[in-house]
Amino acid sequence: MARLAAAVKEVVSGSSVPITLLCSAAPRAKQSGQILMDALNIHKDRAAFHDCLWVDRDHAGDWDVTKQLIGASLDDGALVLVVSHVDTIPSITRFVHTLFGIEGCVHETGYGRGFIVTPENMSIFPPA
Repeated sequence: MARLAAAVKEVVSGSSVPITLLCSAAPRAKQSGQILMDALNIHKDRAAFHDCLWVDRDHAGDWDVTKQLIGASLDDGALVLVVSHVDTIPSITRFVHTLFGIEGCVHETGYGRGFIVTPENMSIFPPA
């Protein structure tokens, strides 16, 4: 997460775009979210930890609420960071693809990596 935070910090350096953090309420995800908050100076008012993003064998999550949270955060004009679980990544990326009208395949990613999505395209982040 520290490496990811450093890469995000480099991208937003000098920008006044606010950063919103949407994070699973799972303990490990919360730790990751806190690392991002500290490294990127995300104010606690712009960070939210939600059960809807917690998906594992004991937590079903809530896809409808997740879509609403992501959509509302993007409407705010913020850079939105979502910390969730590997199983939810394809759904989140398909949803964002649809919002931005991006065509193409949904990529796979792994721990400590994600996607950076702009209205033009989506790519794995940070780059290898």
